Amino acid sequence: MAGTKRPYFLTDTLALAGSASGEIVLRVGSNERFEGHSVMIQRTGNFDITAIKNDSGLPFTNADTGDPLNQSMFPDDVLDHDDFEKLDAPLIIEKSDALTISVTDTSTASNTLRCVVKGTMESLPT
Repeated sequence: MAGTKRPYFLTDTLALAGSASGEIVLRVGSNERFEGHSVMIQRTGNFDITAIKNDSGLPFTNADTGDPLNQSMFPDDVLDHDDFEKLDAPLIIEKSDALTISVTDTSTASNTLRCVVKGTMESLPT
């Protein structure tokens, strides 16, 4: 039903070879709007975040390859899947848009990252 919000877990999994780079992509459909309230990242090895942006290029960090966000900068509960980390403000992903998190493995071994953002999904009128 249009306008109805429901609890939602927006997820993506990325498998990386050692020292490889890739993207976690959290996409919503053409008739949806997502509002995220907390995040958790499960990992099998170390990694850096080098960018976070939406499809139009709006950045959610100024991190880059020269000055990345290292996983050691995040609370252990976010990375060790014990709990979700509450966001200071809602993370909004509008219809037909995506949040893309660019990451690089720093463990030199294969690494699987699983990102989960907990929030609400709203069905929009068609």
